[in-house]
Amino acid sequence: MSKSQRRQFLKDAAKSLGLLGLTPALANVVVQALASQAKAQVLQGSNKRYIFFCFPGAPPRWFFDLPLTPNGATDTFSHAALGTYVGTDAGIAKVQYKTWQDPVSRYHLPPVWGSNPAGGAFTNCLANALFVRGLDLEINNHVLGRLRNQSPIIGGLSIAGVLAQKTANPFPAASLGSITAAFKSEAPISPVELNMTVSATANPINTLMSYFAGKAPVENLATEDLQNKINQYADSNEFSKPQLLESKARADDLIKKGVANFTQQWPDIFAKYQALVSSAMSRTNTDKFMANAVLKPPPPSGTPLVNDVRLRFSDVDSVNPDIADLRNMINPATTVPNLAATFAAVEILITSGLTQVITTDISGLAGLNKNLAGTKFNLNNDQHFVGTLVSTIATTYLYRAVLSCTEELIKVFKAKGDWDDTVIQFGSEFSRTARADGAGSDHGFKGGAALVLSGMISRTTVVGNIENDLTPTYLGYWGLAATHPLTDHEYPIRINDVAKTVCGMLGVRNVANNGVYLLKNNGSSWEAFPNGEAKNVKKT
Repeated sequence: MSKSQRRQFLKDAAKSLGLLGLTPALANVVVQALASQAKAQVLQGSNKRYIFFCFPGAPPRWFFDLPLTPNGATDTFSHAALGTYVGTDAGIAKVQYKTWQDPVSRYHLPPVWGSNPAGGAFTNCLANALFVRGLDLEINNHVLGRLRNQSPIIGGLSIAGVLAQKTANPFPAASLGSITAAFKSEAPISPVELNMTVSATANPINTLMSYFAGKAPVENLATEDLQNKINQYADSNEFSKPQLLESKARADDLIKKGVANFTQQWPDIFAKYQALVSSAMSRTNTDKFMANAVLKPPPPSGTPLVNDVRLRFSDVDSVNPDIADLRNMINPATTVPNLAATFAAVEILITSGLTQVITTDISGLAGLNKNLAGTKFNLNNDQHFVGTLVSTIATTYLYRAVLSCTEELIKVFKAKGDWDDTVIQFGSEFSRTARADGAGSDHGFKGGAALVLSGMISRTTVVGNIENDLTPTYLGYWGLAATHPLTDHEYPIRINDVAKTVCGMLGVRNVANNGVYLLKNNGSSWEAFPNGEAKNVKKT
């Protein structure tokens, strides 16, 4: 059977299985498992694992993954009095500029990196981190910018897609949210879409996998037409009908066991990540990014009384003056919706061998206090017209929750010996332009950041640079992406370069068809080129 005939067989089989109530993605999983096991062969797939976390809406990332340089004689850019820390001035809350210095790498980083609720630094994240400082996203568009992190050529192959086609798991890939639209592979496969409306007892796979979790395997493969195609496929590949039925039973059993394993592990692992998110929302070790004192809001001003713009929650809402202490915005009800469920699903799906490829969205914060009465508001990632006082505190809490869960996930991978073959990437559609006047932040696609974590990265590494840009709009934050030495002094770092580097680490074809490697491959590890590391990031 030719390659095209085999593809058609798989498509027809998946379509027929859809008559049983299976989703198209799940039908593909069944047929792929069936076809791959039909000759009782063990596929020799890639051993790499890839996880992509997307922040749709683009929260300000100068609180997260942009290495910072305090203003000084060695600066080639200025932070223009913008801040990363909320302190007090004459008893009134004020955004100030402070960094946290990693004691190992000596880089000055956003304060969240020193605020692990358990104390100390996020060492498992930092030890193998690549920070791209100065990234030209090229396109000022929410959807296209977001998807290009996975598929730099619009409509082209995605990083997740090209790795998924090289793996031999029951699920080629799993995905959640808007980033699913970026998935594209050369093979006829689709990601299994997760449903994250969960609790400690109801997990995403139970709903998704109702066929395997609650029904007996289908004995006749759905229809006579499909059986004929299966028989033709069996004859062409020299195995008998009994062998085919036996291989299908093995495929069913393989996935059913995986579902059972997932269900058994779910309550404890979900509870573990829930506890981490709750701990991240506490006041433990928050002195890195806000003062350990009452953060009194600026008083109302104007006629009639108008609240200070630094306290705005959105373009249509502002804070009531009775908040009293800005620290009280974060309360026991504050959380990142579905964050614990997402990380629990990632851990179980990867460590159980159900898949090696996952892409998923991460939302903003929910359940913040607006006033003394406890009126709640949500802070999404698209933070136009959000005041600097609100954004600095709340968004740092968001990132602390994400880092807490990431730190735990890396610990699990290390304990299982999988970290050296795993890549975790964080992305978004563009960056943000920080505004000192507290009027929020605008699209800053010309000066962004990227973060890649992997046991293949030998040490904390910063590549790229930023410079001043005095044009009035779309500056990027903390400066403009500067020309990088590895791009022959012609271009700044672009998303193609990040994608090519990640593809190289995963051992798959470059989905961008161009770009340069931002790290040098030294066999089992990747590290900075001698002239590629950022030079003006202050290290003391």
